[in-house]
Amino acid sequence: MARRFAVRTDTEPVSAAMVRLLGGCHHIHALAVDVHPGTTAVDFTSALLHPLPLWIRLLLRLMDPLRACLGLPGSQVKPVQVTDGARIGPLFILDARDSQVLAGEDSRDLSCRTVFTVRPGAGGTEGVCTTVIRCYRPAGELYVRITKPLHTLILVSLARQLARAHSVRR
Repeated sequence: MARRFAVRTDTEPVSAAMVRLLGGCHHIHALAVDVHPGTTAVDFTSALLHPLPLWIRLLLRLMDPLRACLGLPGSQVKPVQVTDGARIGPLFILDARDSQVLAGEDSRDLSCRTVFTVRPGAGGTEGVCTTVIRCYRPAGELYVRITKPLHTLILVSLARQLARAHSVRR
């Protein structure tokens, strides 16, 4: 019987080190998706973020003016290369290892860190994406309030796309 790959939005975040790194946080979001055993964090990150559906690419472009107001870079929506210093959407990859990929961005209003990792889960191996945001000014808090539902929608959609692809490939 083929394994059904699931997406979980009630997963335990991989966040303690990032919260310490940022000196606190105002928002944490995590989701997990089943992946094949042997999948690395780099593999998981690449599979989760490629290909980006057209509606997500357009939504990211529409959000660019809001990001510019906070001094954050626009989103590059070209194919993902998971290597140190590369861009994935609006974030820079700070550290790419087989065990963990750390991406992030800082502005005067907020700092964001997203970690992609693979760990044992209840149903087997799972890829986990955790985002931690710390706001420094009211503009950062407003940005998080506006984009939080979009962030969740995008990540859940990408995780479901990955789960479907893994379920079919098995």
